[in-house]
Amino acid sequence: MTLEKSAEDDGQMTDLARPIRKHFSHGARPYSALIDIMCEAPEWNTRQCRRDLFLSRLASTGKNPYKRYTQSPLRYAGGKSLAVGLIVESIPANIEMVVSPFMGGGSVEIALARELGLPVISYDIFAILCQYWQVQISKPEELADTLMQWQPSQDTYKEVKDRLKSHWRGECKIKDKTLLAAHYWPILWPGFSGLDIKNIRMSQ
Repeated sequence: MTLEKSAEDDGQMTDLARPIRKHFSHGARPYSALIDIMCEAPEWNTRQCRRDLFLSRLASTGKNPYKRYTQSPLRYAGGKSLAVGLIVESIPANIEMVVSPFMGGGSVEIALARELGLPVISYDIFAILCQYWQVQISKPEELADTLMQWQPSQDTYKEVKDRLKSHWRGECKIKDKTLLAAHYWPILWPGFSGLDIKNIRMSQ
């Protein structure tokens, strides 16, 4: 989808999105399918409108202004899933591409790509993490199928952790990239189960 560049860049919500923001402020939640249809309409198909609609859906009635964004398949230490709304809110509407030097769990990067339609290029110094994301993006079904072959248990977690540690130390390298990505994911989800793995299949 090609998105138009909005002329508004002052951080204020558009007139089109104002009724939606008001609707959300009273606790109502329109169907997500309706939001998707609205985003297809030319008058709504701007990054400014998409940003306002996304932030409206993410709005919280609790102590934080926004809820946690949960579309990343990773639960990453120091992740920004709870800060996604605040970060997206601060991004000007005329940005054409985002380059991220610290991919980590990818919550912000996924939100920018999926919700705003922005091209995102990401980097990270941790090679195993980078290889995980390359597989996650290019082969999500293959990654999920590999994970489903393992019994979710403490014994499996220990075996996976020991094999990954051996790879990290250079003692016994895991040469298959999909298998290496599969070893990395449970380390961040020690209680992994089939329900968790559905996020792997959906993250494309």
